[in-house]
Order: sequence, then C-alpha cells, then structure tokens
Amino acid sequence: MKKIGSILIFLVVLLGVIIGAKNILAKAAMENGVKLVTGFPLSIEKLDINLMGTFIKVQNLHLINPDEFEERTFVNLPEFFIDYDFPAIVKGDIHLNEIRLNLEEVIVVRNQNGELNLDRLKALGQKKEGEGEKPKTEEGPKGEAPKIRIDAAELKIGKVVFKDYSGAKPTTKNFNINLNERLEDIKSADQLVRIIVVKALASTSIAQLTNFDLNGLQSSVAGALNSSVKLADDMTKAAMAKTGQVLDSAPGALKDAPAALLNETKDLGKLAESAGSSAKNAAGALAETTKSLTGSLSKLKSPFGDKE
Repeated sequence: MKKIGSILIFLVVLLGVIIGAKNILAKAAMENGVKLVTGFPLSIEKLDINLMGTFIKVQNLHLINPDEFEERTFVNLPEFFIDYDFPAIVKGDIHLNEIRLNLEEVIVVRNQNGELNLDRLKALGQKKEGEGEKPKTEEGPKGEAPKIRIDAAELKIGKVVFKDYSGAKPTTKNFNINLNERLEDIKSADQLVRIIVVKALASTSIAQLTNFDLNGLQSSVAGALNSSVKLADDMTKAAMAKTGQVLDSAPGALKDAPAALLNETKDLGKLAESAGSSAKNAAGALAETTKSLTGSLSKLKSPFGDKE
C-alpha cells in the first residue's frame, strides 16, 4: 500500500511539474512571438493552459514601449482568451478558432524627438512619403514572425490616450472609444496588429494630430475590416427582419381598427340618443307635474278669508 501511495504522490507531483512547465513554456513562446511581430517587449503576469479543453487564458499583459519613449506602457490588456486548434498546432500550423482581446488602454506616444511609438511597430512596416528604407536595428529577437490563422476575433478597446512630449510641455488627450467588435478570417499576426491600430485610431483625432497615414493602413487590411462591417450588417438585417414581421402582422389589426372604432362610435351614439330621449321624457313629466300642482293650489281657500 505504501508503494502504491508513493507512486500516486509521484504521479501527482509529475503532473504538476508538467502543467507548470507547459505554462512557463507557453508564456515564453508568447512573449517571444509578440516581440517578433511588434518589436516591443511583452510582459505577462499569468497564463493558464486548460488541459481538458483547447483554450488558453492570459491575464494582465503589458506591451512595453522602447526605451526612447517617456511612457513605459504601450498597451494594457487585462485579458486575452485563445481557443486553439490542437491537431493543427501539433502539425506546426498555428490555427486559432477564436481569440478575445480586451484592451483596456492603448497609449500612443510622441517622444521629445517627434517620433511616434506606432512607427516602431514592425507589423505596420510603413514608411512616410519621402522616406527611404528605415535602418535595421540590432535590437530585438532574430527570426521570422509566427504564421497564424484566426477564424474569429472579438476585439474590445476601452480608451485610447495620446501623450505628446515633443512640445515645451507634455500634453495628454484621452479618447473613450468603448469599441466592441467581432472580426473574421484574419490571416496573420501582422494583420491582427494592423487591425487593432486602425480600430484604435479611427474614432480619434490622433492620425490628424501626428500626420499618421491611417488611410493607407486601412487599405492594407480592407478585407478583414469588411468582415467586421458584414457582421454588423447581418445583425442589422436580423433586426430589420424582426421589425418586418411585426409590421406584416400590423395591417390586419389596422384594417380591423376602423370597423371596431365605428362600432364603438355607433354604440356611443345610441347611448347618447337613449340618454336624450330619457331626458326629454323626464322634462315632460316634470312639466305635467308642475301644471297639476299649480291647478290644485289655485283651488285652495285661505283660512283667514279673502283679502279685500
């Protein structure tokens, strides 16, 4: 019995080590992969892989700005949920069935040299008009960004902040955009980053304030953005269809309404007519009673005799 108990304890400890190691390895892989895609370091507080299912829950992620920027944080992401295709991943194909990104805050920074942190994002890969190729930096991990396919993505962005350190005094502008959208068929990690930047800036004036080429970035992810609009259109159509059903059932009720109203009006007319007739009869009876009473009084003699 002691031997069996020792074996069970060993297996439990081994399972705990495997789970812990898996989380640690997954955390390191995600941090390295994000840096390959963005060029920015990623800090993860907690990551859990569900062994019974096919999902990963990541909490309190922080995408960190390069050292040249006065603001340390680029993105605060309290929660990141991933539902992955395990057989595909075993074969080396990173296929994600669904992801849910909850970005509490995106902080766009222009440093004292006039440089935007957005322009450092490797996934954007855009250069301004008149610029040559940007010099390659020696910093950052070597290798290619992982190839990823994402079937569906739910994206939430609470607030976008613009901090400008290029003037005499630092300035801050806050934009509460409260975005909540669903997108489909995202073909790469680069495309996902571009979509997030487009969605974050589209409802703000940051692109105008910084001369950032938002239109060019939008055109580069037009297909994925259209999937978001299509999903919204489907919801609208569903609402309109429901409204149509209500309206389709309305004509019958509206058709019957005039007849019902007419009947009610006739009933009221009869009631008024009846009331008028009753009043007329009552008035006639009152007149007859008055006439009879007057006649009776005139026949009475005064007990004191007639006055001369």
